[in-house]
Amino acid sequence: MVWVEGVAMNDLWSCENAIIGGPLSGYAPHLKAHAIVCLAHHPLGRLLNTVAIKKGKPLISKVCQGCADYDALDTVPVEERGKW
Repeated sequence: MVWVEGVAMNDLWSCENAIIGGPLSGYAPHLKAHAIVCLAHHPLGRLLNTVAIKKGKPLISKVCQGCADYDALDTVPVEERGKW
């Protein structure tokens, strides 16, 4: 969970259901992007991918907000984020 403008938001860094999946075919092949997928089968879209991680973008999806399947990890230290 992260705080954005004083509001707690579910994020993919903190959800046990979020994993890095296979390559995104046709999505900027030179960047070698891989999808981030939800093990609970919620559609996250193509914009949440490993390129977003490399650019340091927040991994917040509207799909995750209020999600009954959101399974928060124990607190993940900042230095451990992204070492999936």
